[in-house]
Amino acid sequence: MTNLLEIIKDIIYILFPFLCYIIYIAYCNDINKKESNVLLSVVLFLSMYLSSTHVTEYSGQNLYKYPPLMFNIPLLIAYMKEKKESIIIMSTFLIILYSAKFQLSPIICILEYTLYYIIFGILSKFKKEDIKKIYIFLFCIIKITIHFIQISLINDVTEIVKYSTLTIPFILSTILIVILLEKSERIINLNITIKELEKEKQLRNSLFNIAHEIKNPLAVCKGYLEMLDFKNRSHEKYVPIIQNELKRSITLMNDMLNVTKIKIDPDYMDINVLLEDIKMCIQPLIKNKNIKVNMKLGKEETYIYADYTRLKHVFIDIIKNSVESLSGLSRERIISIDVSLNKNKIITTIKDNGKGMTKEELKEMNMPFYIPNSKNKALGVTLANEIIKCHNGEIEYLSKENKGTIAIITLPKIVLNNNTYTY
Repeated sequence: MTNLLEIIKDIIYILFPFLCYIIYIAYCNDINKKESNVLLSVVLFLSMYLSSTHVTEYSGQNLYKYPPLMFNIPLLIAYMKEKKESIIIMSTFLIILYSAKFQLSPIICILEYTLYYIIFGILSKFKKEDIKKIYIFLFCIIKITIHFIQISLINDVTEIVKYSTLTIPFILSTILIVILLEKSERIINLNITIKELEKEKQLRNSLFNIAHEIKNPLAVCKGYLEMLDFKNRSHEKYVPIIQNELKRSITLMNDMLNVTKIKIDPDYMDINVLLEDIKMCIQPLIKNKNIKVNMKLGKEETYIYADYTRLKHVFIDIIKNSVESLSGLSRERIISIDVSLNKNKIITTIKDNGKGMTKEELKEMNMPFYIPNSKNKALGVTLANEIIKCHNGEIEYLSKENKGTIAIITLPKIVLNNNTYTY
């Protein structure tokens, strides 16, 4: 019973900081990616510290009574988030903790956590979704195996039998916590994306309102200019009215320019990582719609210098259009996402076999604020084009009615040479 209570405490200590982090991210709209990464690192350290504070009463001789395994879960999460600096610091902390509090062999501890890092480095080269699951499995097996070895060195071998039953909660808790956090983050990321898309929708509506407001003073100016007769001195009173209306138009246009100016916060990133994140985010969009998403990524790391959030919005918007074009179709519904290289360019192709567009609709794609489907509430195509242009890229659409649509996004590739990035 005591062991069960300690394990429940551990789960609470580990989850509480993460739940606070998820809630904060969900309600904080202006937090950027860098701030989020720093906050996540703090949460990882806090979670590990809290889960390790109540184990000071256990010594090496009583190690089997309470297995000190649970506070390795934050380290595992750090590996899942690929936070290398946090991994090194947390691994060092755990080595010191095991050596000082539990009298475990520091050499074995160093070898153990070095092994985790090496395995992670090998597996991270493979761009597959199942790699993380494999690493979680290997992490738990190695942790339990080495702990058995450590216990056998400081206790009687028969004590391992008592200890073995207590490893089951560690495995179950690890799987539960990792799944819970991944599901929560997917929901949060989708909600944040939807909020941003709603902001863009509001911006588009505001631009239409501004255009309407500009039309009114220009119509007034046109009317007075048609009436104006320079030979008639009584018509001089129209001049100040025309001037005021023109000033009003200029003010409205300046406001519109300030609002519509696209701002990006670029950083170096792997486009494959971005697309894997997008694939997870769109799962709720395709759930129960019998849509199959085929994603073919490059085998090597493919770096670009871009705004992660902005590009994510553009890709999700295009995929959302594809999802809507597939609705109501009786044939197999497929969305294909491919990444290819052409010299110094990265070409991402998003293809669907949906309803497609007519030639007239395809021509209208370049019209301001055109949206392919009337029910679509996502980014306008013009805004998506502007975002891609800000990244020195271009976007092209190909479509045939009842055949499907292809969106081709081309972005400049960044080459990593001696830890420096070049075009």
